[in-house]
Amino acid sequence: MIPVGVGAVAGWLVDRRVAGRGFEAFVLTLFVLWWPRVALPAIAGLELLRRARALHLARCERRSADQEILLLSQSVGIGLRAGLTPIAALKRARALLTSELSSEVDRLLRHGALVGAGPALSGADGRARILYHMIGRAIQTGAPLATAVDAATTEIVRDRLAARLASIRRLPVRLMVPLTLCILPGFVLMTLGPVIDEAVKQFSL
Repeated sequence: MIPVGVGAVAGWLVDRRVAGRGFEAFVLTLFVLWWPRVALPAIAGLELLRRARALHLARCERRSADQEILLLSQSVGIGLRAGLTPIAALKRARALLTSELSSEVDRLLRHGALVGAGPALSGADGRARILYHMIGRAIQTGAPLATAVDAATTEIVRDRLAARLASIRRLPVRLMVPLTLCILPGFVLMTLGPVIDEAVKQFSL
């Protein structure tokens, strides 16, 4: 009866915070109290899977945002060459974004509406800060905006290439453990297997 009472209390407390989840908490509590040796490893495994999935989704979101930086830079450059202001070009380019980079541009646009394009871009921070700073510096110095965007695009491409080259250089280190675990046992069996088999046959005689 004690597990049932504890499960009921847990279900009631959970249902107060999250409506409709009380019964699940009740069943889970009973499962943990009656079969702890099975329940605790299962819960730990599910939690690890949930965290691994969350990390994977966050990593995919960061990768998608990094890939859209070049799209943002090129789109802003096209808008500036068409005669748009930096803020208007950013607004047009923002419509093409689908990752978390869009919220970063939204914050920049709101800040630019308050303090002006030059100060907002010069002091902006984020994934595309190279682009923001180049445009802000060009606004404040009177330099051609399209040239500044081209320079930012070139630097973005250079940084991306450097990151990929660094990832390629780290690949042998990452593959060392799986290659050792997979290839070494097979190599040992191929080289020492016949010798061991011959020795066993001689001893059996």
